[in-house]
Amino acid sequence: MAQVAFDTQEFVETLENAGFRTEQAKALSLAVRKSHEVADVATKRDLEDLRKDLTIHITDSHRNLSAEIVGIRKDMEARFEKTDAQIACVRKDMEARFEKTDAQIACVRKDMEARFEKTDAQIACVRKDMEARFEKTDAQIACVHKDMETRFEKVDDNFEKTDAKIVSVHKELSAEIADVRKDMTARFEKTDAQIADVRKDMAARFEKTDAQIADVRKDFMTEMSLMRKDIEKSGMQTTIKLGGMLVVAVGVILAVLKIPF
Repeated sequence: MAQVAFDTQEFVETLENAGFRTEQAKALSLAVRKSHEVADVATKRDLEDLRKDLTIHITDSHRNLSAEIVGIRKDMEARFEKTDAQIACVRKDMEARFEKTDAQIACVRKDMEARFEKTDAQIACVRKDMEARFEKTDAQIACVHKDMETRFEKVDDNFEKTDAKIVSVHKELSAEIADVRKDMTARFEKTDAQIADVRKDMAARFEKTDAQIADVRKDFMTEMSLMRKDIEKSGMQTTIKLGGMLVVAVGVILAVLKIPF
């Protein structure tokens, strides 16, 4: 670096005007001149050269940082594509599982419908049997009534005896009808109990199927949460790295701006 010229006479005059004695002014001027001669003072040209060097260095650093950022972005895009592919695979797997579950539910419902149809057929058969028995009972009652009419015709001459027989037959018929009705009531109650058991069994199976579906959905949500955490973790590491680079670049720029011109 170049040295700046020092005017000794002007410095001495300035000290004398300030109140220093001539000997003191000369001694102080000599000391300042010696210290000035050994000092290496930077000129404007030196500062300009330093500024150019720093500008080139900053440009190179910016170019390198830009290239590294582009590489990081490509890496992030590749990772996101891989993550999207994994998510698509998981979704495909979930859809396959849901389709399988739907098929199982459809199979269970089909089985339930078949059982209900079978139960309905059994109920219809029982009702048909009951109707046949009622028809048979009605026929028997009609036959008894016919027999009673015949007997009424035969016992016109002995009304009291016939009346007693009619009362007896009526009692017997009433007892038989009461027994038949009691038997029918018991059978209907048994049939209703069987139907209630079948419906209860169906409800329990549907509840079990709903619980299985809920477990499958819970497993799916757990897997999606783990994948999101992995994605957030990888994104955070990249952000920290970019932040460090930006801090270095900002530090260099601030150092350049603090240099006096």
